[in-house]
Order: sequence, then C-alpha cells, then structure tokens
Amino acid sequence: MNDLIQPSRGIGMRCLFGLMLWGSVSAKEVCIPCTTWYEGHFSSSETALVGEVVKVDSQVEQSPSQVLPKESCVIRIDAIIGFSPELQGATTAKLVANHLHDTYQQLEPDWGVYRHLQPGQKVLALIHRYEKDVAVGSDALLVLTESTQALPESLRRTQFDPAKFTDADLALWKAAWPRLHQDLAGHVAYAREQQTLGDVTSSEWAALAGGGLALGLVIVWIVRKAWRTA
Repeated sequence: MNDLIQPSRGIGMRCLFGLMLWGSVSAKEVCIPCTTWYEGHFSSSETALVGEVVKVDSQVEQSPSQVLPKESCVIRIDAIIGFSPELQGATTAKLVANHLHDTYQQLEPDWGVYRHLQPGQKVLALIHRYEKDVAVGSDALLVLTESTQALPESLRRTQFDPAKFTDADLALWKAAWPRLHQDLAGHVAYAREQQTLGDVTSSEWAALAGGGLALGLVIVWIVRKAWRTA
C-alpha cells in the first residue's frame, strides 16, 4: 500500500511545483512611468490598457532641497488595444508618477491622480512613447463608468485610425473626455477631408478617361467617313 502512495505523492509534488513555476513565469508586470509634464493626446497614443485597479500607493519624500510626491497604481490588465512590444504578455501594469514640487509652496491635500483611485475600479489608460519607452500622460487615465464603458470598444473597432471614427464615436469621446476629444476631432476632420479629396480625384480621373474614350471614337468615325468619301 505504501509503495502505491509514495509515487502518487511524488507526482502530486511535481504537479504542484509545475503549477507554481508556471504561475511565476506567466505573471508579468510592466512598469509604466507617467510624463507629469505632458498630459498625453490621442494623436500620440499607440496603445490603450483596459483593466481593474488592484492596488494604490503614495508617499511624499522630503529633504531640505526638494519635496517629491510619489504615487502609483497597479492595474490588472483585461485588454490591450493597439501594439507595444513591451506590453505583450503583461498581466499587470504599474503606473508610477513622481511629481516635482516647489519647496516654498504648500503641497495641496488633493495632489496626484493615482492615489485617488479605488481598488476594483475599471480604468482606461492611453499609452504613448517618450524617448522610445512606453509612458502614460498626466491626464491619460480615465475611470470607466456606465456612460463611458463603450470607449474601449470604440478603440478596438477603430484601432486609433482617425478615418474609422464615426460621428457617434466623436459624441461618445466628447462626453467622456472633452480634452482628448478636441485633439481627436481635429484628426478625424483631416482624415475625412483627405478621403473626400481622394474620392474627387478618382472621379475626375474616371471622367477624363471616359471623355478621352469618347473623343477617340469620334476621331475614328471621322477618319473612316473621310476615307470612304475619298
């Protein structure tokens, strides 16, 4: 009986060790710094993170020469829209912001952004690049609510291509994120203008081609008539 139990225990321990090893390998956290001096714009974003806030942390480091408020939040990633090699395979993202503060000014009680988040909240973060690394703007994170939960689907469908945004998309972004909507609307208008110009050009070429064919037929008819008369 003991001979049968011992192999089972060995197999069980190996399976448990394998699961622990798989979990440590599969779990990947990427750290994304915040460009506190740059808000972030739709036109500069290449990826969007959709996920749930897991943990929030903040502290203020003080010295005679500087006051450095720091904050961070850990997001469990539900979806990655767009493509950034650094984010591939990531299961969590840690957004980190270091705010330089004037030592002669009092720090406001409501400073920061991430420290005001609550675990369990669904968020959307737009990711851009700064000096070839992924980063998040100081105003590029939005808590998703019932009225804004359609934003990720808008990004999935359009893949950040201004030409694919509809008027309904623009209305959604305007209500949810007025500052980013202004940037987005400008690029959408430009894309539509270029598309219209392209359609007009194609129509003009088609008209010219049709006119050239008709003219050629008339010339052939005149030549043949002249030849028969002669």
